[in-house]
Amino acid sequence: RLYQDASVWTDSHAFAIPGNEGKPMPPEKLRGVLAFMAYVSRHSMGWAEGGHVPAYRPVAESLEARALMPNAMYAEAANNVVYDPDGWYMGAAGPVESMASKFMPGALSGQLTPAEALTMFEKEALRLLRKRPPRY
Repeated sequence: RLYQDASVWTDSHAFAIPGNEGKPMPPEKLRGVLAFMAYVSRHSMGWAEGGHVPAYRPVAESLEARALMPNAMYAEAANNVVYDPDGWYMGAAGPVESMASKFMPGALSGQLTPAEALTMFEKEALRLLRKRPPRY
């Protein structure tokens, strides 16, 4: 909790079904993809055992998942999730996070003042924002 805000930054793993314009996925393939996604969600206890908070409520709220340590100490944080804003440059291991990891440790270790670290971060972030998004 920071001030009155209980929000926590997070990221998550997700499945995505491509929306290939002009080339829709055949219904039988889509059914298979959805069945696979459902299977992984229902069997996500392994993710919990690795320290993750499962998104599938029946797993997340199970006695087995709620008893895991240290997960039980932070599982409630899932109720206050705030994701990065949308943008090609955001997300875990994305360009903005990589950029922050260049400057923030210096502020934490005292090699830079927080203002210096933020100024350096802002300068590089603005350069990134002016770039064209990559085409995949």
